[in-house]
Amino acid sequence: MRSGFNLNQILSGKIAAGVEIIFAENGEQKFNLSILQEEKSKLEIINAGKSFSELEILKKELDADIPINLVFNGRGLIHKMVQVDDGDNDTTLLQKVFPNAKSDDFYFEKEHSGNGSARVSVLRKDKVDEILEAFKKMGLFVVSLSFGPFGLNRIQHLLSTASGSDYSINVGPYQLQYAEGKLRSFESGESTATEQVSIGGELISQEAVIPFAAAFGYLFSGIAKEPVSSAIIISNREEFTQKRIFKMAGWGVLGFFLVALMANFFLFSYYSSINQDLDSRAFMGRDQITHLSTLKKDVESKEALLQKTGLLKTSRTSLYADKIAQSVPRSIVLTGMSINPANKRMDEKQAPVFSTGEIILIGKSSKSTQLNEWVKALKSQEWVAEVVVEDYSSTGRGASGEFVIGITIE
Repeated sequence: MRSGFNLNQILSGKIAAGVEIIFAENGEQKFNLSILQEEKSKLEIINAGKSFSELEILKKELDADIPINLVFNGRGLIHKMVQVDDGDNDTTLLQKVFPNAKSDDFYFEKEHSGNGSARVSVLRKDKVDEILEAFKKMGLFVVSLSFGPFGLNRIQHLLSTASGSDYSINVGPYQLQYAEGKLRSFESGESTATEQVSIGGELISQEAVIPFAAAFGYLFSGIAKEPVSSAIIISNREEFTQKRIFKMAGWGVLGFFLVALMANFFLFSYYSSINQDLDSRAFMGRDQITHLSTLKKDVESKEALLQKTGLLKTSRTSLYADKIAQSVPRSIVLTGMSINPANKRMDEKQAPVFSTGEIILIGKSSKSTQLNEWVKALKSQEWVAEVVVEDYSSTGRGASGEFVIGITIE
C-alpha cells in the first residue's frame, strides 16, 4: 500500500495501534482499541472492536514495539466551527471557542474548512497529560494525539458511505459533512454502536472505526507530523524513533555478519573443492600409489613397534632434559645423556626394550663435593622420583672423576 522510499514510513514501522479514550459523564473512562499491520502490501486487522474499562487491562493487548495513536472523545472536549479572520492565530481562535481561556491550559486542534471557517477542538492539558503519563509509566509509546471523530476523513476512501469530493461520514453518533474534501459541518446524535461499518470490504464494529482511522493515518503518513502538538508526544516520538533505529541497526549488523559468514562458507567450499581436486591429481599414477602403500605399511609397522615399546606415551622428558642441562654446575661436564635407554643389547631379530621414564647422565666432575650437591639438587625436583649414582671413578687425587647417574622420573 506504500509506494516509493520514505524514511519516515520506514522508521514508523509496519504496525500501529489506535486507542479511542471516551470520557463518560459519570467520570469513568472507556478505551476502544484497533491494531493494524501492513503485511506484504496488504493491511491486516490484528485487533479491532475490543473495549476496556481500565487502562491496566488495555495494557495487556499492547507492547513497547507498537506505536499508539490516541483519540480523545466525550466529556470535557469542545468542538466548534468558527470564522477565521485575517490576523487570527491559535490564541485568537481559542478565544472564539472558549473566551478568556489561557492557551497554556489547553491542547488545541484545528482543521480549516476552506470557506473562511475552521473546526477547532480544545481539551484541558492536565486531563490529557495525566493519560499520557500513565501510558509512559507502563512503557508504552504514544506517538500521536487527536480530538474527536475528524480523523475519519483519513479513511473516507475506504468507507462505503463516502465517495467523491462531496460526501458524508456517519459513524456511531457522528455525522460529518464534507464538500470538496473539506469539512463543512458536523453533528453528534445518538449512538448506533450496534451497527457494523464496512471498511475496505471488511465489516468492523462502530467502536473500532475511530481508533482504526488513527492507526491507519499513522501507518500511511509516517511519524513526521501529529494533529495535536504536545511536548510529551514529541519526546515519545523521538524516543520511539531512536529505539527503531537502534533495533534496525542491530538487525543490520547481524545481517552483515550473516552475509560475511555465508560468503566465507562459499569461499571455503570453493577452495576446498579445488584443494581436493589437486590432491587427487597429486596421487595419480600406479607407481606413486604403490609406493605410498609400501610407505604406509612401513609406517604402520614402526608405529606398532613404538607403541609396543611405550615410546609413544605422553612424555615431558625433553623438558626435564633441558632443566637438567641448565642445572649443571661449572665444575661438571656432561659428556652424554640417554633418555629412555635400552635395557640390553639388541640384534635385528629382537624387538627393542626401553626403560621409559629414565634418564642416564654421563660426565666428568672436578670435585666430588660439587657432584654430591648437584645430585641433591636433582633429588629436590618435584618431577624426580629417584636419583642414583650408578658409577663414579677417579684416576687419582686432584683428577676429574667420571660418573654415571640414573634418574627416574615421576
